[in-house]
Amino acid sequence: VQTRLQEARVSDYETLRLDIALEAGITYLNLLRAKSLLEVQRNNVRLTRSNRELAEIRRRIGAANPAEVYRWQSQLATDRQALVEAEANVRIAQIAVNRILARPLDERFATEEVDLEKPWRVTGDPRIAGFIETPARFQAFQDFMVLEGVADAPELKILRSQIEIQERLLRNAKRSYWAPLIAAEANVDEFLSKSGEGSEPPMLPGDLLFPTPDDTLWSLGLNATLPLFTGGARKADRVQAELEIERFELAYDSTAFRVEQRIRAAMELARAARMGIGLSQEAADAAMQNLDLVTDAYARGAVSIIDLLDAQNAALNAAELAANAVYDFLVDLLEVERAANRLELLGTSETAAAFFKRLERYFLDRGITP
Repeated sequence: VQTRLQEARVSDYETLRLDIALEAGITYLNLLRAKSLLEVQRNNVRLTRSNRELAEIRRRIGAANPAEVYRWQSQLATDRQALVEAEANVRIAQIAVNRILARPLDERFATEEVDLEKPWRVTGDPRIAGFIETPARFQAFQDFMVLEGVADAPELKILRSQIEIQERLLRNAKRSYWAPLIAAEANVDEFLSKSGEGSEPPMLPGDLLFPTPDDTLWSLGLNATLPLFTGGARKADRVQAELEIERFELAYDSTAFRVEQRIRAAMELARAARMGIGLSQEAADAAMQNLDLVTDAYARGAVSIIDLLDAQNAALNAAELAANAVYDFLVDLLEVERAANRLELLGTSETAAAFFKRLERYFLDRGITP
């Protein structure tokens, strides 16, 4: 029973370890997200300065009134304020990373930036894209993650240990009807040293017949008990163990369904986020092309300042959405790994290679080309 309790404690510790690893990964990705959004804001400030200079040129040649210059100055101040907030968000994210890594909170450190066009470098291997590109492949990938996730779920290991504990207690309860409780006891007393006046008792007339004990005293006892009547306690222990087994088995089935649901839901979100990367990048490219056209038209006086401001805001929002799409996918990928109770893709190259080897073998066993 104590062995199974220790196994449950180890599984509980593993759950905590995975939760901390997930939090650390998401915190670090949020730092990279904040840095990417900071760069987007910097580009936006540079663009606003360029448009303000363009408005000043238009004012000098009489194509625009001073109100347009003032409007761009106001916009520049607003964009610089957003830039300051983005810089603060980066520092806040750095503090969060230092906290979870138990480092000095104000310590600065370098990060490996994510190429928004090649986010796979963070995941450890770009091959994962091939396993989600078609519905059949994605379904097989889901089944594989569920199979491994349920087998390695620490919460299920805890319940399995609890079931084994109750099964052992049930056997003990059944044996208590005929198996006695046997206790063995041994005791040894040793006088290591006696010295000084009075340490030895005086010799009396009968001591020759009954000598005093020596310096080593020992005893050995064996006791066996089997209660004849316990007031129904033995039956109650047996019934309670049987009910506890049933309760933990139901809890195990329910938890297994929740683990599977968590894995499949996380994978659906990750797949949607993966598809969203391309769509958001396409929207960002289109918004930037539209901005170039509107900027050129504004320089020629074909459109108003309102049109250019709208185009610039649309390009800014699209760029932020494109950056967020990449990090949303990476966070969802972390959630998939945590749901499957493993963090291999973001681990070492050896763990990632072992993961893909098992995944490819699973695909081959199901007759699907990996």
